[in-house]
Amino acid sequence: MTIPNSVTSIGESAFSKCTGLSSITLSNTVTSINDGTFSDCTELTGMTIPGSVTSIGDWAFLGCSKLKSIAIPNSVTSIGCGAFYDCKQIPGISIPQSVVSIGEEAFCNCTAITKMTIPNSVTSIENSTFSNCSGLTDVTIPDAVTSIGNWAFYGCEGLTNVNIGDSTALIGEYAFCDCSALASIHANATTPATLTSSVFLAVNKGTCTLHVPAESEDAYQVATVWKEFYNIVIEEMNDTSIINQYQKKPDHFSKSCNQ
Repeated sequence: MTIPNSVTSIGESAFSKCTGLSSITLSNTVTSINDGTFSDCTELTGMTIPGSVTSIGDWAFLGCSKLKSIAIPNSVTSIGCGAFYDCKQIPGISIPQSVVSIGEEAFCNCTAITKMTIPNSVTSIENSTFSNCSGLTDVTIPDAVTSIGNWAFYGCEGLTNVNIGDSTALIGEYAFCDCSALASIHANATTPATLTSSVFLAVNKGTCTLHVPAESEDAYQVATVWKEFYNIVIEEMNDTSIINQYQKKPDHFSKSCNQ
């Protein structure tokens, strides 16, 4: 299907549950993909979003279970809540630097995504944004992000490495719960982020290595939850060379989220 140039707007849920729709070409006159526009188009396999589009609405591609490729242009500034919820076959999405907001559950259950780099234009990661992305192995959170929401990466069972930017001051409940394969955390903030014991539930603090700034060694060794990591590697800022390694026996190791 091809949308003609005369069309400038597509209404909410316009193509929702069009189960026979396998491809669609949008004209470069369309400025937004509205709420639920392509939700439950279960045969839709790919789409190129034109450079005229500035926003992707809530639940826009919800349940597009066969969607394997989608290109988001630099014109897009916002990705709505649940925009790609349950798009289980997308292997990766490049989020452009133009995006300043990503809604809750935007990529929840996108189990084929393996790597995610969040642009510096984003200042917060909302609740459950990447939860149950079980194929995700590596994630970089930019320095601009000040908070990570509840359940943000919950159930990312394949996640082995996370790099948390230097401005993150708050990590919400269960943010990395059930990330049982997590082996390395780079916490770049000089002041340890505030968090509770639920954040790293099911992460093995006895084997997961925590990398922290050299000048913050003492702060992390006494900070709530952070101090429970057995291997704390001290690094110079902007330098990957290890200058010290602190090891301690934690008071207790992580438990399952269900305990």
